Amino acid sequence: MKKILRHFRCEIRAKGEEYPLFKHFWIERPSLHQKSIVVHALLDSKSVAGAYRLDIHPGSPTWMDIDVILFPRTDIQCVGLAPLTSMFMHSPMDAPDKADYRSAVHDSEALAMTRGNGEQIWRPLNNPHKLQVSSFVDENPLGFGLIQSHRRLDHYQDLEAKYHRRPSAWVEPLGNWGKGRVELIEIAPDSEANDNIVVFWRPEEGLKKGRRFSCSYRLTWPDDAPVRGDQILVELQQELAAIPPPKKTPALRGLITNPALFDWHIAQLPNTTDPAPVFHAPTVTAEWKMRHAQSPEQLEKWLEPAETMALLSRSDCLEQLNAFAENMGKAT
Repeated sequence: MKKILRHFRCEIRAKGEEYPLFKHFWIERPSLHQKSIVVHALLDSKSVAGAYRLDIHPGSPTWMDIDVILFPRTDIQCVGLAPLTSMFMHSPMDAPDKADYRSAVHDSEALAMTRGNGEQIWRPLNNPHKLQVSSFVDENPLGFGLIQSHRRLDHYQDLEAKYHRRPSAWVEPLGNWGKGRVELIEIAPDSEANDNIVVFWRPEEGLKKGRRFSCSYRLTWPDDAPVRGDQILVELQQELAAIPPPKKTPALRGLITNPALFDWHIAQLPNTTDPAPVFHAPTVTAEWKMRHAQSPEQLEKWLEPAETMALLSRSDCLEQLNAFAENMGKAT
């Protein structure tokens, strides 16, 4: 898994960057029926000590709840909570400086954010010629992460690195994190073997010497950025509005209409109370809809224009479709 989670970073003025180390780990023995594993970790450095509890849930996607308690030994202004690192060399939007037969070389292609007010931000990553730092000021963020959304091998053309299988990483704060900013650091890379992307949450007030600091968050490793149910409905509405009105035929004038699939799609949405809800659009063929429709009206609501055209190309379906159309004509 190339995308790296560091859990904590800090910069001490006049001393540069400091990465505290996890020096000890304790693993709780799981019960017979337990579906997760709990790991405790001790963080330590010259500037800060900390205790971590990681409740890890394997699955698709894997996710973990992380509780953090930090004890700073000095004032630390620049603190990086839940930092992620990754690699970005080039993409179709950012051509490489040197010739490369691969159209894209990256572990992540964008920084995604859900701000505290619900605004969605998608920031494509770059390969800068010099150090570049971008800040996104926010209050009580809902989530941020590094996303790898393209999942086709031909997009990367790399059988060895298999960039199309690199996971995304999504940080979801549990509780209010207050004021601060998501900070993105892009470093000029010299090799795809080295990480050159860093993103983390930087609290506005930093850490104060002798003052305990605590926070919690959920880390998920999905194939894409988590999508909320209301956002899915907006996207469905946009897709349906973009479908051009189909040409009507006399025999099937009742069937060739714009689809009305909202109720059906809403019923397929996952339970939004799940720890890491992921929406997978169901694949329902036109033939399945025709076999299971209980009435002409129901079939009319289920079928999309393209699905109706697909059924018309099959001789074994024409008789039933014509019967449906005739019944609708009699009803009107």
